[in-house]
Amino acid sequence: MYYFRRFDESLFCSRFAEVQAAGVLVRFKNGLLDKAQATASCTDLIVKDIGGLRSPMLRAAFPVVRSASFRLTNAYKHLVRMYVMWKISAKVDAALEGFKSKALSFREAKEALQGIMQQVGTVEYKKPRHVASQ
Repeated sequence: MYYFRRFDESLFCSRFAEVQAAGVLVRFKNGLLDKAQATASCTDLIVKDIGGLRSPMLRAAFPVVRSASFRLTNAYKHLVRMYVMWKISAKVDAALEGFKSKALSFREAKEALQGIMQQVGTVEYKKPRHVASQ
């Protein structure tokens, strides 16, 4: 029997945003993502934790909406996703274009993507709720 134990100080957990930005860049570089899909991936990372958004209004409205209705919560999540995509799409496109044209190195493009994501929301590794502390 195999037992998986998560190590919270691992690179994946401690530098989650950087690892995810690098993952988006690698997939973009190898043609697995186009610009729109890369932007959507960055958006998904940001929206994964609505409580970590930088906008206090969006962050504060989520618990209220969540306690009101499941359908309203889903509509709110969709609205937040569209807002975040609108907010980051031009910057992500510029970073990806700079990387594609070799104006930015991999490290510079990774840092740019990470910075763009961190400006809008907190991208960090969170323990799954069902996992007990070890």
